[in-house]
Amino acid sequence: EETFVRGLQNKLGDDGRLHPDFGFTRTVSGRIVCYKPNLANIPREREFEEGIFVSIRKLFAAAPEKKIVYADAMQIEFKVAAILSGDKKLIKALFEDREDFHSLVARALYPQYEDTLRKLHDAEEKLKNKIASRKLREKYEDIVASCTVRLKTGRTRSKNFNFGRIYGAQLPTLAASLGTTVDKIEPFIERLQERYPVFEQYLVENPRQAIRDGFLTNRFGRKRRFPPTLDERVVEEQARQAGNFSSQSCAAYAIRAALYRIAIAFERVGMESYPFDCVYDSIITESPDDEVQDASQIMAQEMLAPVPELDNHVFGIELGIGQNWQDAEKNAKKLYSMVDLKNFNFEEVIHG
Repeated sequence: EETFVRGLQNKLGDDGRLHPDFGFTRTVSGRIVCYKPNLANIPREREFEEGIFVSIRKLFAAAPEKKIVYADAMQIEFKVAAILSGDKKLIKALFEDREDFHSLVARALYPQYEDTLRKLHDAEEKLKNKIASRKLREKYEDIVASCTVRLKTGRTRSKNFNFGRIYGAQLPTLAASLGTTVDKIEPFIERLQERYPVFEQYLVENPRQAIRDGFLTNRFGRKRRFPPTLDERVVEEQARQAGNFSSQSCAAYAIRAALYRIAIAFERVGMESYPFDCVYDSIITESPDDEVQDASQIMAQEMLAPVPELDNHVFGIELGIGQNWQDAEKNAKKLYSMVDLKNFNFEEVIHG
């Protein structure tokens, strides 16, 4: 409350709005940062007591006769890391087969994941049989519920593990994210190495290259230096920072470029729509009702544009529209190409 309710209220301008500063040159990765206040730090909806949910993002509401348009590049840092690694198997899964990165890793980490997935699909198919007895239906419903929980738990653990790795977490943290201990984590890593050897080698070699060469250069030409040192603790920290520099900085530059093109497009045709926030890999815009569809199409077009520096890959997005930030995010639909945008039902999303 002190930070996100009273704290933000005390920073409101005379017009009743927040006017933070955005930094385009303050980070080593090139990621856009926000401060005074930091709008990238606004939490998602949380349950404080049973049945009582509080959402700070819902407070970020559009003015009357306007809407919030939300567009987020899905799992872009992990997809960039796959591209930089050159792992063709992983790249195909992510871009051609449109697989979820965290689910792919869960399948590799947990041998029983695939079996659980098959059991779930089998039980769901059996439930389609309308003439099945009540007892059988209850049995299959229990299987669906059990499998769903196990799959969700596996993916959540994999997601925590993936973020830990890309941000240089140590083994104890990685082990905890998987619900195991350091002395038992080796088989998990080995299964990943078997499934995606090229990607795993990249995760190991990229930090080593930074220490060896004294710098890394991302695909957009941004260089980060890692000065030689004999201090082992500094070397460890440099390796950790190098581990996520390339993927994070490339993702940041792709989003920066899209943001620039979106703003220019809005201005060129004289639209009132404007981007008011950029949270890591998402861009958030306020648009008059009569511009919502055009603004959404422009945002989708620019964020789904092939990125030349990243082998012309197209990064799928989630696109949502709502009266406030939370609703726009919750209403978001997955788009993998401009073809998907043709099937986007603006009336359904706008009016629920």
